[in-house]
Amino acid sequence: MIIQLCFLFLLGEHPAGKAPFDPFLKTWPDLANYYQLLESQQLQSANLFVEKLYQKEGSPRALNAKALVLFAQNKLEDAERVVDLAIAKDANQALHFALKARINLSRLDRESNPINRWKFAAEALASYRRAMDLDPQTMEYRSFVVRHLYSAPSMGGGDLTLALRLADEAVSLNLKGARLLRAEVRLASDQSKAAVPDLQAAMSRDEFDAKTFVHAGYWALEAKQWQLAQAFFQYLTEKDPANPDSFDCLGDYYQAVKDPVNARACYEKALDLDPAFEPSRQKIAKL
Repeated sequence: MIIQLCFLFLLGEHPAGKAPFDPFLKTWPDLANYYQLLESQQLQSANLFVEKLYQKEGSPRALNAKALVLFAQNKLEDAERVVDLAIAKDANQALHFALKARINLSRLDRESNPINRWKFAAEALASYRRAMDLDPQTMEYRSFVVRHLYSAPSMGGGDLTLALRLADEAVSLNLKGARLLRAEVRLASDQSKAAVPDLQAAMSRDEFDAKTFVHAGYWALEAKQWQLAQAFFQYLTEKDPANPDSFDCLGDYYQAVKDPVNARACYEKALDLDPAFEPSRQKIAKL
């Protein structure tokens, strides 16, 4: 049970409660009006649309559309029941499994019972794995699977070698965000130096993940790679300028290179963004 409970926390960030419509629109462009209704939260109109669609064709995609509006209405059990019907009719459509994964992640977020949380997490992972097998080009599916593989202990299904292979595949497919994903894996597997070219490539492509650049920046500080640390933390402030953590990190770089003036300026910027941001306040007091 300890391994199972650890698994829940190691899944990391996920798109629970969110349903980006681009993959659906790409697959079923003639349903663009429906996805626009969902995106604008016109759920009553979306319901009417999907009922007419189902009466007209009764197809797996109509079931997917019905499950999607139920998901948007937070009717999670009904949404999963309907998407399971879509899977039963067409088990080769990745979007059915992706939607099932998102539904289970939302159910996970609302569940307090540890056994049920484990069940929802495991179902989400299995669904994303199947979606990735059917559609290796979509990063949402691959990223979730890879992050589980590099985060979980081996007894909980973790496999760093497989995580790196899947990230390598994403790079070979030239998928957006692939270099950043591979850098995550390398940073997590004591291959931080090998992550540097991927991080630099991600920066040149304007790709960003705050946790990854924070991790990389502090690795660079510990390794006394001052130029890299400055570059990673500076990029953090450029891409996430409203977050006091970004400037707190850059302040730590300046403190490490014995530049108290710029360190103070960064910590004060963090406090300007959030006067209650205690880490920077404490660091200023120690300068």
